[in-house]
Amino acid sequence: MIIWCSQFFIHFQTVKEFLPAMLTRNHGHIVSINSMLGLLGLGGAADYCASKFGALGFIESLRMELEREGKDGIHVTSIHSYLINTKTFDEIISLLR
Repeated sequence: MIIWCSQFFIHFQTVKEFLPAMLTRNHGHIVSINSMLGLLGLGGAADYCASKFGALGFIESLRMELEREGKDGIHVTSIHSYLINTKTFDEIISLLR
């Protein structure tokens, strides 16, 4: 659970580090590497899915705030990859079979 929480909060920390300079220049691109499990749930992976849903909500909200502030030179992208076959996902992949 702690690993998934840190994956969620790393989005905040990274944006907090780079966004101020982007705002000053009205130029930049924030890219969030997310997961398909940020778009739908999967039994047995609730903590992971929750961290990815949270990351997506953060990125979508950030995009709206930038639009509201007229920062049209700062782009926001969320990439949702499929499951990658690593040790971390061995248990999750077995749920899909």
